[in-house]
Amino acid sequence: MHPTKSRILIVHENQTVAQNIANILAPADYTVLIALTGQFALDLFENNPQINIILCDSDLQSTEALKLSKQLLHYQTDQRPICIILLQEYSNPDLALLAFKAGVFDFLSHPTSPPYLLHCVNKAIQNIQYRQLELIGNLRQQQTIKQQQDTIKETTTELTEFHKKIEQILKQPEDFINSLSHDIYTPLNEIIGYAEILEEKSFGRSTLFEIIEIKKSCFAIRDRLQPLFDQTDGLTKQIKTEIRK
Repeated sequence: MHPTKSRILIVHENQTVAQNIANILAPADYTVLIALTGQFALDLFENNPQINIILCDSDLQSTEALKLSKQLLHYQTDQRPICIILLQEYSNPDLALLAFKAGVFDFLSHPTSPPYLLHCVNKAIQNIQYRQLELIGNLRQQQTIKQQQDTIKETTTELTEFHKKIEQILKQPEDFINSLSHDIYTPLNEIIGYAEILEEKSFGRSTLFEIIEIKKSCFAIRDRLQPLFDQTDGLTKQIKTEIRK
């Protein structure tokens, strides 16, 4: 926040004192508003969102200064940080302790020199600037985290889809091997079954020999193909295991 945009509310029941404070702050390009009662201070504060610094007399008669401070601080948000400086004519440690616990930013012995008054106000403005910068930093950090989370989510989705495609691709040779083995083994087993039936019939020695040779050939074909199918199936499973890692 730039000082020229800072609005300061002076809450003091003595109009002369309040005006003197305003005169000190005016050359520093602060916009100064004056409230002579606590209720008027609340009305001004509610209707001027740019007010973020309040100089309040600790000896208010219309409203307790501590009560008013708590009411004003109730409106404080991350977007609207507030600094309250209580003006004390006489030191009151008990009030100071309660005020600090309530969230009052600082105390200022009054009357005081103009340079010190400006120093206290500038310190309050710096505090507000720091809190606003911290808020901006937090928001940016949250945005960065959100972007990272979105990126991770998007990447996870892409990897999941990629994994599904790989599974489909790997399933194709597995399905092909299963289908091929079925297409080969089924007729082979049928031939072997028919051959065993024919063995029980009497067709002569030469015919029986041919039937036995047919059976032997079928068994040989099946025995030769089985290692190939097993090896292909094992290789497919190994590839799937490696990809899943």
